[in-house]
Amino acid sequence: MTQEMSLSPETHALLGSAIAARLTYDFTSIRTTGRNESLDTYTCESNLVVTVKGINRNWTHDFEYEVSPVEDANANYEVRYDRSGLGPLAFGALGLLNQLNLEADNEVNGPRILQSLQEVRDQGGAGSYREGALLESLKARGIEAPAATQAHQQLALEAMGQLEDPGSVYRNVPQDILQAAQARQQAAFEEQQRLKDEEEQARREACAQSPDPAFDRNCM
Repeated sequence: MTQEMSLSPETHALLGSAIAARLTYDFTSIRTTGRNESLDTYTCESNLVVTVKGINRNWTHDFEYEVSPVEDANANYEVRYDRSGLGPLAFGALGLLNQLNLEADNEVNGPRILQSLQEVRDQGGAGSYREGALLESLKARGIEAPAATQAHQQLALEAMGQLEDPGSVYRNVPQDILQAAQARQQAAFEEQQRLKDEEEQARREACAQSPDPAFDRNCM
């Protein structure tokens, strides 16, 4: 896997070490499927199971190979196989590369997101959509976020009470706060309408007292 990537020798060595440390494999259910008596060779099958530490899954694939005796000082048998049979190792390596990338990203950005979460809550943002986005980001990275404290929740309630439309900023706004905000909106609308009515009344009175209404802009 690493040899097929455009990596520096140093990065190649580090990545290879990381894969070797966390990727393990095993051959299970070994069985003989045939024998060539004249050549004294055996054909066999097994299951190649690949597991990566830190990833809750494994890869399994049928593995076929041929075994024949050899006269060698270091080995009694020679094993021949098609390299494509090692596909699970490639899948496992890719899975590990993704995991390593995630861990590297978490190491750099995880503390930053946690700090942002703390700042948002300290500013009364517990329960806000902004807090929700940060929590989702942490969840996607597999990082457990601390729960908001009662002090944070109280700050959020106070901040909600000061907004004209708390529902646009916060999730699950308490009903009494929503009703209070709606009442403030209605009062503000009525006050604005009262001022308009007063301005219109004043304009009409000025127009009525004008000596030449046709050229008085209060009457236009």
